[in-house]
Formats: sequence, C-alpha cells, structure tokens
Amino acid sequence: MKLTPEWQALEVKWGQRPSLSGTVEDFRTGYDQLSLALEAQENTPADPSVHVRDEVLPSGLTIRIYVPEEVHERGQKLPIGVYAHAGGFTCGSLDNYGEDRLCRYLVQHAPCVLASVDYRLAPEHPVPTQLHDYLEGYDWVWEHAESLGGSKETVFAIGTSCGGGLALGVALKYLEYGTMAERVKGIISLAPTTIHPHHVPEGFKRHIKSWEENRDAPILNYDSYINFTVINGTINEKKNPDVHPALHRRLGELPPTYIVTCGADLVRDDGTIVKAVLDHAGVPCKQDNYEALPHLFWLYPEIPEGAVFKANTAAAVNWIMKAGSVRQ
Repeated sequence: MKLTPEWQALEVKWGQRPSLSGTVEDFRTGYDQLSLALEAQENTPADPSVHVRDEVLPSGLTIRIYVPEEVHERGQKLPIGVYAHAGGFTCGSLDNYGEDRLCRYLVQHAPCVLASVDYRLAPEHPVPTQLHDYLEGYDWVWEHAESLGGSKETVFAIGTSCGGGLALGVALKYLEYGTMAERVKGIISLAPTTIHPHHVPEGFKRHIKSWEENRDAPILNYDSYINFTVINGTINEKKNPDVHPALHRRLGELPPTYIVTCGADLVRDDGTIVKAVLDHAGVPCKQDNYEALPHLFWLYPEIPEGAVFKANTAAAVNWIMKAGSVRQ
C-alpha cells in the first residue's frame, strides 16, 4: 500500500496512523473529535450565500436543505441531490463539519440544491433502518422538488461511505417498486461500502483485492472494519442487498452513476465491483480513483487532492444530469 507524501507527513505530525476502533462509544467519540479537529483547523466561516434550513417530517426525521443563491434569490431551477452521510450506519450526523462543508461546496459549484437526511443510527436502530429513513427523506424531497428549487426530473442520490451504499440502495428500492426511472436521475457514490468481506459471490472475487492490499489502511483497517460490522449489525445482514447493494440482482439496471474510490482504502473495491457490473450492463458510469490516498481523504485540508476531488464531484452532478437525459 502506497500513501502520498502529504498523507505520510500528516501521520508523522499526528505521531500515529489514524484508525477508528473499539466500542460503539469509541467510534462515535473518535468521529466527533475528528469533526471538531477539522473545524478548528480550517477555521473559516461558512459562506453566507448558501442558505441552510432544517425540515422536520411528521415522523420526526430531519432533513437539512442547502440552497445556493441561484435558487434563493434568483429563482433559478437546479438539480436536487438527496445526501446520505458517512459513519458506518453508527456515527455521524447533519452537523459533521467535513460533510457540511462538502455539501456547501457542491451547492455552490455544481450548482445544485442538496437535502441531507439525518437517518437513525445503528445499533439502536438496526440495519436496514437507515435505508428506510433515507428512502423516506428521498420521497419527501422528490414530492417537494418544485418548492425546493428544481423539478422531479432532476432529483439524484448522493452519499459518502455507507451513505454511498445508501445512494445505490435507494435507487435499487425504487427499481423494485417500478419508479426508479421517474425518481432517480443519477447516482453519486463517494467511497461506498457495498459488500461484506464474509460474503463475496464467486464472480466478484477477482475484482476485490483491496482487503488484502490495504489491510492496514488508515482510517479503516481490516480488523477494525470487521469489528465495526459486528457493532453496527451489518455482519448479520451480509447477504442482504438492502444493506450490501453490490449483491442486488438488478444492479445492472441502475441510472447513470459516478463512483469515487481511494487507492489506499480498505473498501476501494466495493466501488470497483459496482463499476464492473455497470460497465458490463452498458450503464453510463464514471469512476475517479485517487491513488495512494485513504478513505475520506478529502476531509483533511492538508491533502491537496481534496480540491481536485471536490471539483470533480461538482462536475459529476452535471454529468449525471446529461447522461440521464441521453439515456431517457
């Protein structure tokens, strides 16, 4: 496993290789501390031209709406993304600093409207509760697309890590319901988790090398990841396509999809196998792989490739809109 000089310097500064591990409380504490550290390090005020508000649905589910100036002041209609945050189904929230800043960047530079769903967390709410919450949020956004500044024809799914898996999973649920074509214009899946190491179909095994190549990766190493799947309960659902969308028998019917993978990421090939299936099925699919960088590297301001990642992801919003229009 190779790591960029900038990432190696970061580890030297920290005096260790960062890794989430331990109990559910340990995971959550570490995740929250990372968010606070990123906020203290960047120390720049949020751009006031992005208007942010929360919507609380009758069920109690909260959705945070990010609206750029184009919509709020000028009435321009834009694509609308429904965002699912990272955290292994167990950590994270709407207030995570790195993801909040990513949402703000995307609404300005795509531009688009984003609606981030505050799904309930495992293990208190067992998987696949998170998919059902995200589906509820997606339904609400689609139904209210016009009032949010877009249209029902421009709503797309977007998520990071486990949220990247949810973005794939919500499209597959709509596919089962027969409504995917009208509800999901495209998918942006950032460093997704899509399959469990303890249940890999024979046809996928040749595509999955990252669990060995990146066994000691930063952020997520193999042992801590398996422990994480015990804590969040996904190990008990290792054959469930609602939790591991790479297993879905209709994966090859997805809409245009953009996938980000990280070369030094334990779950790099969770995205690679999805790309292989979509390519084989002829689904428009683009992948950007950031070589020698670990899971969620773009959260760290010291890593220069983070700027490239953000610009590419913003461009991907426009790509899935165009690819979806051509496919229709």
